[in-house]
Amino acid sequence: MTVGNSDGYVCRICGIPFADKSAAIEHFKGDHEPLELYSYAASTMILEQDRDRDAEEFHRRFQEIKRELTQE
Repeated sequence: MTVGNSDGYVCRICGIPFADKSAAIEHFKGDHEPLELYSYAASTMILEQDRDRDAEEFHRRFQEIKRELTQE
């Protein structure tokens, strides 16, 4: 829910920057409803599953092409 960078952390829900992880966690507890956090986490997990599925398909295709090229 946060992304770390050289300047600290940024809330990916609302974009507010924080100097440290503790401040970001307190922000989640006080400024975001649990359902909002769960919704964001679920959406992120779905996007990651889609990305992983696409990566597996590209890898499968790559292996097929590689086999075809080595058989000729």
